[in-house]
Amino acid sequence: MNRLFTAIAVAALALGLPAAIYVASAPEGTPSDIDAVFVHAGGTGERIERGLHVWQNSPSDTLLVLSEAESTDQIRRWCRGDDPRILCIPPRPETTLGEAVMLDDIARDMALQRVAIVTSDYHLRRATLIDERCSSIDVVPISAGNEVGAITLVGKYLHELGGLVALPFAECPR
Repeated sequence: MNRLFTAIAVAALALGLPAAIYVASAPEGTPSDIDAVFVHAGGTGERIERGLHVWQNSPSDTLLVLSEAESTDQIRRWCRGDDPRILCIPPRPETTLGEAVMLDDIARDMALQRVAIVTSDYHLRRATLIDERCSSIDVVPISAGNEVGAITLVGKYLHELGGLVALPFAECPR
């Protein structure tokens, strides 16, 4: 029994560690010459903070889109309608795939060419792949880091790994 547990632990590390490194090492772009900043829903506030920073340091005509599937006080404050350059739209369905289709619809309607997407570091790899797959624009991935504890982070990485495994079978909803 002890050998079986050791074998399982070694196999989990041998397979899980490279997969976790792949998820965690998503390349980040440089938000130059962007038409918009798109903030994926979720996180604990780090996504909106980073998205606002990128937006405020972008050309003045840049649009900020907040996917408000998980609305927080911070998002509600920015989504009051005070600034017409800020769009707050809940994706349908409320998934990363739904957000990617919403991003594509907005890009087509507004003739956007290059959009910075902002999300937590554990979500960046999968969100980038989905956004590139479901939209016709140049996607610039921007990491917002994360503000979760170690145990929660392990769960987030497992969720993202599962999403990456399922990605080849997922279709962009329309």
